Amino acid sequence: MNSKTAQLTENGAEIVRLFARFALGASFLSAVADRFGLWGPHGAKNVSWGDFAHFVEYTGAVMSLFPSSLTVSFAWAATVAETLFGILLIAGFKIRMASVLSGLLLLSFAMGMRSGSLTDSRWTSF
Repeated sequence: MNSKTAQLTENGAEIVRLFARFALGASFLSAVADRFGLWGPHGAKNVSWGDFAHFVEYTGAVMSLFPSSLTVSFAWAATVAETLFGILLIAGFKIRMASVLSGLLLLSFAMGMRSGSLTDSRWTSF
């Protein structure tokens, strides 16, 4: 591969990384905005939670394997983590750390949703 092709490939890869960071960061911040009602009230079109109380209820459903006394703590931990990682990814600060921790956060969400779906009949009746 000649140097011009290599440079174009590297530039393309950098653009893809930039877009991926921005998309994930914006997704995290959008979810946080939803749970504080910035996208509209609960029940409005394209609104998942609409307020923090509904997000805590959802957190309890997907984290049903844990004691219910931890639900609010899990909800706040997820909110703080998503806010922090969203800002870091968009700002381009501590990218590697934010990327790895974002991946672990998303993996924990997936595992929680899967285990919650096994114990909560609302999620298994499809």
